[in-house]
Amino acid sequence: MLGIHFLAHFIIICSQIFGTSTTLLSDYSDRLVRSNFFPLASAAYASTPLRCLKDLHPDAQLVHQYTVHCVHGKIHICSGYLAYSKSEKTIYLVFKGYESANHADAQYKYTQVNWPNAIKIKDKTVNVNPYFYSALKRLMETGMERDVTKVIQKYPRFALWITGHSLGGSLASIAAGVVAHKRYAPSNNVYLVTFGEPKTGDLEFARTIESIYSKRSWRVTHRNDIVPAQASQVLKPSPHDPFVHHNREYWYNNTMTPREMYIVCDRGDSINSVRSLAKHTWADHWNYFNVPHTFATKGCSNKHLREIKLI
Repeated sequence: MLGIHFLAHFIIICSQIFGTSTTLLSDYSDRLVRSNFFPLASAAYASTPLRCLKDLHPDAQLVHQYTVHCVHGKIHICSGYLAYSKSEKTIYLVFKGYESANHADAQYKYTQVNWPNAIKIKDKTVNVNPYFYSALKRLMETGMERDVTKVIQKYPRFALWITGHSLGGSLASIAAGVVAHKRYAPSNNVYLVTFGEPKTGDLEFARTIESIYSKRSWRVTHRNDIVPAQASQVLKPSPHDPFVHHNREYWYNNTMTPREMYIVCDRGDSINSVRSLAKHTWADHWNYFNVPHTFATKGCSNKHLREIKLI
């Protein structure tokens, strides 16, 4: 456990913590994230997430899996699903990430020729990446938003977990903003956990997400992951990147096997985080917790998770 004398510096600098630890400034749990949140995010890459859901929670119910073209007239697909578990008293809103590096390249090119979209989150007007905005809007309009409100109304005391890997992390973050703005669920019922999330919005967006979700927003990054380290490529009149990461970053500068250390950074774009490395790779984007990002397509039983050494 981190010493109290060290906690005084925790917000100012990045601190190393063993994977089994938690701190007074964060409820982050390495075990919870690797054995629950990441399998849920990985299941979004499956033709149906139901197998993984049932392995994790036998009573889990899949409400629907939603699939759209990310932007009008383009070939790439964006997807997400909504599920819940009565035994866990939890609702799951999960988003799929990039299909490939080519998908990411298409997103970057679209972002370079389209202005950011302004959205409202509570009393703030914030700007978000136009590609991510389009994808989430299309998903919401295809029935996701309607279903989310129905399930929350049916189970108002359930926790709401919003998660996603890669592009899915950005969709999850904007979705968390929508949930807060439209007051679909109390903010203290919501957990936002993303893996390899690109820069999603401007400074006002980042600050707003941080202020609403505080200790319940966990942005996980892996070693040399290229996606969270890249500039956002937005169309802008300034040479400076107007988009920044929201807090708080949990950076594993290792293979992410159980019990390995992670670094907690309380500044969204800390130079002591994933950005600090000179070289970045796609390999570390497609591999989290020492398993491929699509591992859950083969199920999420405890036996399988142990075999692949996720837990």
